[in-house]
Amino acid sequence: MKWIDKLPPIICGHMACDSIGLNIFCDFLEKQGVNIISGSGFYRYKRNG
Repeated sequence: MKWIDKLPPIICGHMACDSIGLNIFCDFLEKQGVNIISGSGFYRYKRNG
């Protein structure tokens, strides 16, 4: 089992999310093969690089 399979889901409220930091983290996770599904209060913006 890879380390990525052991990650728990990240659940946070609308205002508690830092969308900039979370999007950077999501960029990293997607490069590792994780599918990201955005929800209420979180807007996914992908960056190049």
